[in-house]
Amino acid sequence: MRSATRFGAVVAGLTVIASLTPMPSRAAASTGLVDQFQLVGTEQNQAICCSAEFPALARGQSFTVGVAGTLSGLELSLFAIGNPSDLNVSVLNMFGGDPRTAPVLGTVSVSASNVGPAVSTLTLESVTATYIDLAPLGISVQPGDALAFRLTAASPLPSLWAIQTSIFTDRYPGGAYFAVASDGSLAFFGDAAFKTFVQPPALQVSIDIKPGNAFNSIAMTDEGLLPVAILGSANLDVTQISPNSIALGNVSLATRGSSRAPKLAYAFVDVNGDARQDLIAFFDVQTLISIGALGPSTTALSLSATLLEGTPIQGTDSVSVVH
Repeated sequence: MRSATRFGAVVAGLTVIASLTPMPSRAAASTGLVDQFQLVGTEQNQAICCSAEFPALARGQSFTVGVAGTLSGLELSLFAIGNPSDLNVSVLNMFGGDPRTAPVLGTVSVSASNVGPAVSTLTLESVTATYIDLAPLGISVQPGDALAFRLTAASPLPSLWAIQTSIFTDRYPGGAYFAVASDGSLAFFGDAAFKTFVQPPALQVSIDIKPGNAFNSIAMTDEGLLPVAILGSANLDVTQISPNSIALGNVSLATRGSSRAPKLAYAFVDVNGDARQDLIAFFDVQTLISIGALGPSTTALSLSATLLEGTPIQGTDSVSVVH
């Protein structure tokens, strides 16, 4: 797929170099699993702009999906130079191999105020540059899907965007960086510095609201905490659940201890005697009521959480509300 043609980072006499003041990174609260990546962007900063001389200049990267789920995000090392218009980020179906004619699966916009620092080498451990939330597009993916992201902007020079790349080295085997020139010509070469994120389907788990209470009865006047056990199994090691991610009806874990050093209210214990460790979590009943998660007609509550490696989990149990 790669061509010997190369597009430099010189646009209308302007060479794009790293001489900007970085802004703080803004990442999504839950990005999903890192799927595809090429972390190095030290070889050249590629300009993304639009002007009379360079209409509809587009840059992008093709990639091959490795994890089933929903395409949830993209991390790029970007510059915003001057005061550019929003950067349009489109996800393409690259089954046909040509980003100029590939169907667009969805598009989101990135403003200059939401650009993180330009980082020449991304990391797998965390988001360090600009995270672009793709979850609202609802793009379902399967291993082997050929996709691409395409970047376009309509900013007149000297304002423009730029992306860090390794365009002189083929580092990523599942795709390539590409550029579409003003005359419509296309070239593939090297790779962008990028990471894609996929949110896998939620793992369904068993939960037990009020362990030991067969009716799971909850009084609307209850001022205490509601215990909910996440039951360990052959498919679930509860010690691998991120406590900060646990929520019941969108209510986070209650806290205990002093207000100066509060701790999340949960514990590991075998609640059902199966010799497997369970996680028992506690939620404030009145908070559940105040946000509308629990009411007189509620018959079930659902718990959600995320494993440390990124897989979401979900479980539901019935309740009986006492008036």
